[in-house]
Amino acid sequence: MSSPNKRKYDWKQHLPDGHSKKTKTAHKPQKNRDHVVHAQSGPSHEVSKPKPNPEQFRIPRPITRQSPSASAAPVSSSTTGSLPELPPIPSDIAKVVFTHPEALHGPNLGKIDASYDRLEFLGDAYIELMASRLVLKRFPQMPAGRLSQQREMLVKNDTLAEYANKYGFPTRIIIPPETLSLIQTKSKPPHHHSSGPTPYTKLIADVFEAYIAAIVLSSPSPSPSPLPQDKGFHTAESFLHALWSHTLSARPATESRMMDPDAKATLATRLLSRGIRLDYRETRPRQEIRKEGKTWFSVGVYLTGWGYKDELLGEGKGLNKQEAGQKAAEDALGKKNLVGELEGVKRVCDERNRREKEEREAKRGELERAEEAVRVAGKEVEAAREKMGKAEERVRVLKVREGEVEVVE
Repeated sequence: MSSPNKRKYDWKQHLPDGHSKKTKTAHKPQKNRDHVVHAQSGPSHEVSKPKPNPEQFRIPRPITRQSPSASAAPVSSSTTGSLPELPPIPSDIAKVVFTHPEALHGPNLGKIDASYDRLEFLGDAYIELMASRLVLKRFPQMPAGRLSQQREMLVKNDTLAEYANKYGFPTRIIIPPETLSLIQTKSKPPHHHSSGPTPYTKLIADVFEAYIAAIVLSSPSPSPSPLPQDKGFHTAESFLHALWSHTLSARPATESRMMDPDAKATLATRLLSRGIRLDYRETRPRQEIRKEGKTWFSVGVYLTGWGYKDELLGEGKGLNKQEAGQKAAEDALGKKNLVGELEGVKRVCDERNRREKEEREAKRGELERAEEAVRVAGKEVEAAREKMGKAEERVRVLKVREGEVEVVE
């Protein structure tokens, strides 16, 4: 039994400074705010009522055996396919999570903590941090630029709105029908013509971000700022990592698989030999995906030598030529039969080249030895000639002394 002096947990005190303070705002006449509806993907239907009905602001919850003060029941995986179970949040914060700012009126008008705006601001930061931690762990060898692209794919509004739709968030959002109708109109051509998310997608994604913040704040630490080791943070991060695992596993193989940074060097070591060349060049025009802001390059690796000319060994796609070239080398290395056959040819050719080299070196050695012998013989001849010249000089001198030779002055 709980103590009568125990204070009820106030999640608002764990938001950034100023969130729990009430803002005094003059009550201005509000038009078309006497009623609200739950946002749906289909056309809106306005239902006029003379006065605001408090029942309209209640978040619909599944029938459970929990007490009235219990947290909002989670959405089970049985209703979302293979997606993880949606963590529950307290009903008081759930009401804020699903309340659009335009739905505030009466006593709540002007209260900055009565709609999802500030929760969405906090949830956006948490999601960015959790996605960064995931991609760093999942792709330990990926450069920072590619990590940013992976993170952007996980945290963009289109991805978050997709999750929100699967968990039924649109049917729980409290928003005036005229506001919803305007958002839906702006989300369709010709009003929406940019490559970014539609206003309706942004709305649903904002609610999902607010829900993530609510999960973190539902189990706070004693300190004002929740840290990564807090239970709420861990719950939200585990939930998102499970969701993102589905997204990452559903990506095309060209984008999801890790790149071997040494693939080119490995292929060169296994195949390159004297007179053999590996060329990397683009195989098709670059593919621009404006919606994702990406440009894909297709590069092939070609072999010339051993009777082959521009033989395509492998092909790869990447967000730059270097990455595409590495993946082309990976693709070639994955063709074990082809690479094995070429390695066999390389071994035969290398052995033949080795023998030819040894023969050339042996002949060169013989030639050098013969040349050395000639040089030695030449020196001996020169030495003999020198000795003969000296001997002849001595004979001449002796003849002069003996008078046998007349010296003419």
